[in-house]
Amino acid sequence: MNYRKLRIAFSFICGIACVLLIMLWVRSYWRTEGIARETGGEVEEYSWREGVFYFGSGDTFWQAEDHPWKVFSTPLPKHHAVSKPRLLPAINSGEEHSYYVVPFWIPLFVFAALAVVPWCTPRADDTNLREPNAPLSAPPEKNLPET
Repeated sequence: MNYRKLRIAFSFICGIACVLLIMLWVRSYWRTEGIARETGGEVEEYSWREGVFYFGSGDTFWQAEDHPWKVFSTPLPKHHAVSKPRLLPAINSGEEHSYYVVPFWIPLFVFAALAVVPWCTPRADDTNLREPNAPLSAPPEKNLPET
């Protein structure tokens, strides 16, 4: 069976995810954005800024009125000094909060690799077409002109 169309669709979706991640990565240097939800006195937050994803939880800093979810987007100050780029993931924890820090390049690399992997596996029509135990045939002899 040939899953060529499925491979194309999967690679296309992963490529779109890469483009969207790059756009979000660039935007994260101008805005702090994310979503948060309140769960029993704590807040779970998923946000991004300055080229980094933040996933974590901590004490409640806002009260859920009728919906536990909150979406936020705030611009960074005009003359905000950009922090040093983070190259590796990290875990930060304290008494009031704990969160994971993941640079944008990690999920970008994962989606790019997922887009390429389906095309790296050998297919049945790319392999040698002769029978496994068949003898190799000799190359045809060329008739050379007499001199």
